[in-house]
Amino acid sequence: MTIPPAELLKGWHPLDGMPAPEVIPDRWDGPHLGLRLVEALRVLRRMPMSGTPREFGNAWPSYGIEFADASSFADDPLWKADQAAAFNRIRPRPSAIEIAHMEAAIAWPARYLKEFPQLLRTVGVVALVRSFHKDVEFAARRRLWMPPRVVRRWNREGLDLIAAGLRCDGVTIF
Repeated sequence: MTIPPAELLKGWHPLDGMPAPEVIPDRWDGPHLGLRLVEALRVLRRMPMSGTPREFGNAWPSYGIEFADASSFADDPLWKADQAAAFNRIRPRPSAIEIAHMEAAIAWPARYLKEFPQLLRTVGVVALVRSFHKDVEFAARRRLWMPPRVVRRWNREGLDLIAAGLRCDGVTIF
């Protein structure tokens, strides 16, 4: 049983500061597929990578802060934010369900767009750029070197082709 979008958005207002509840469509469509590809790339980035080179640095611990320095910096909001970020450097690990969805979604562009290399490249680059919270114009200017309207059109065409293939194959929506 699916809940209609109007019921999901009944108590939500855009000025409340809360994000809108996600509405999952009854069947695969292009915009929903684009969200799943972006989420898959974000999950891939959160995966623990063993055997990858570490960042350059040294083995010395971070510098110590004297009490006098800490008390003089205590009122500075930038210093507080920097210290909080330094103490909270953790990478949340993805769950098993997120990993399974990521593994499925990563292969969809290559599987369904193998006959259309320009659409394959456009969909992949736009999903990658959006996973870093950038927009299509950034992808068009910096990665694809094409007009943004062409990138938007090709991305939508590619996502619609993938969604049509998923509907034909009977892939369950998530």
